[in-house]
Amino acid sequence: MTDEPSSDLDERPGAVARLFRRLNHVRSLPGPDPSHFPPALGFPSPTILEEGPTTVPSAEIHATLRRVYVTVEIPGVPKDAIDIQAWEDRVTVHAPRPGGPTYCLELALPERVDSRSARSTYRNGVLDITFLRSPRPDNPDGEPDDR
Repeated sequence: MTDEPSSDLDERPGAVARLFRRLNHVRSLPGPDPSHFPPALGFPSPTILEEGPTTVPSAEIHATLRRVYVTVEIPGVPKDAIDIQAWEDRVTVHAPRPGGPTYCLELALPERVDSRSARSTYRNGVLDITFLRSPRPDNPDGEPDDR
């Protein structure tokens, strides 16, 4: 008996070279085509939520000749946890509620206000913020005009 290669395994040099060329000169099975996938930026990192869900509370704005009033309903929030930030044309309210959603609200004010004049009260889940209106640029004496 002679040791002849089996007929199902072709060990001719030409067959190996053809297979090697078909695999793009890589001696392993080809992976997915990288042109079909976006480049990876790195391993994904775990996502940690620092805050719970947020809720947009209901709010009302009322403007008079001298003042702008903002009323926001945020029940169940401790008074010291309410964060109010005011600018001339908008106000934001951020109030985390223990054991519940965080209230986040950003409102555009209908009139320009003096942000330093902001006064707020919080009673029974209702936050009231009062602003003095800023004088109009075309009215130098500072009196609000009648509209």
